[in-house]
Amino acid sequence: MKRSYFEEWLFYVLAWTLLTLAFSFATLVTMRYFINFFELNHILESNKLAEYMVSDYQILEGIIFGVSFGTFFFIINLIIDTTDIHKMPFGTVIFLKSLMYTIAVIIVFLIVYFIISIINIYPFPKLDQETLLEMVTPELIFFFATFFVFATILINFLSQINKKFGPGNLLNMFLGIYHRPRIEDRIFLFIDLKDSTAIAEKLGHIKYSRLIQSFFMDLNYILPRYRGEIYQYVGDEAVITWRKRIGLKNLKCVRFYYAFKNRIERRSGYYNRKYDCVPEFKAGINMGEVTAAEIGVLKREIAYHGDVINTASRIQELCNDFGKSLLATEAIVKFLPQKEFEVQLLGEKLLKGKKHLEKIFSIG
Repeated sequence: MKRSYFEEWLFYVLAWTLLTLAFSFATLVTMRYFINFFELNHILESNKLAEYMVSDYQILEGIIFGVSFGTFFFIINLIIDTTDIHKMPFGTVIFLKSLMYTIAVIIVFLIVYFIISIINIYPFPKLDQETLLEMVTPELIFFFATFFVFATILINFLSQINKKFGPGNLLNMFLGIYHRPRIEDRIFLFIDLKDSTAIAEKLGHIKYSRLIQSFFMDLNYILPRYRGEIYQYVGDEAVITWRKRIGLKNLKCVRFYYAFKNRIERRSGYYNRKYDCVPEFKAGINMGEVTAAEIGVLKREIAYHGDVINTASRIQELCNDFGKSLLATEAIVKFLPQKEFEVQLLGEKLLKGKKHLEKIFSIG
């Protein structure tokens, strides 16, 4: 399992385990106080059931459920996000997700039942069928269904917000890490669609927008493997960023460019059939210190400021002048092994807004 997928799986497993344990704890604490409201007197009349309900082994049951359903939850979301299902109407996607979640819950309950009942790990006699049937009351089903719907909405919401701000940034914003500006070492890669004006005139606005959607979907399909974060979409341009140590490890920031290029080439048949063209792109990459700060009130986001970003943008604009697809600064190329990457010094340029000449390199 690739690291990005492992981290997403771990998030779902921990989230479901913690929520399930919290639910079990809250149930045990409040059960006696709200017994009349949920009309569960007839259930607690069973000594065997009462012993089961108040036992510490419910913690083990919560862990089994959290790990099992968290894994199913991850698989379902992965299927939705990496197939054409996510292109369906929103209502259809919600219906399919709900159906798969329901099936997963049934399977997980069977897994939990198998472990706690058939293997019989409890110190007291295992629950017989009659007692188990007494447990499954309409009130209990409604109680659990309410928890399940709330937990599903909450975890999906946190997952989407985490994707919106980038992996880990939601927690940083919650903790106020970027409330005050801070200095970070980051890599920025600007990717821009080539000949976008001509393509837009050829396809028309609607079809061109669909092309951009497909183009960025392919980008997002590749990006998690290289642990990059989408900083911004600006028209037909995407700005991607890495923390320095992550982007330079195994040169993820450069390898991502070639991985994305290869994916577009592999899907050239799809693009030719649907759009009568295969998108090509140019890119500029730079690295250095930037200031990171949380901005906005009605719409909050983490913004980066600094000359590093401006330089990456400017050298990307020079790709057409040099007839190259990937340009970089010296800050990046000094980390590239000469045996693997063909690096060429193209010259020095006085970039807009700068006082000193900048060495421009192509990577091939």
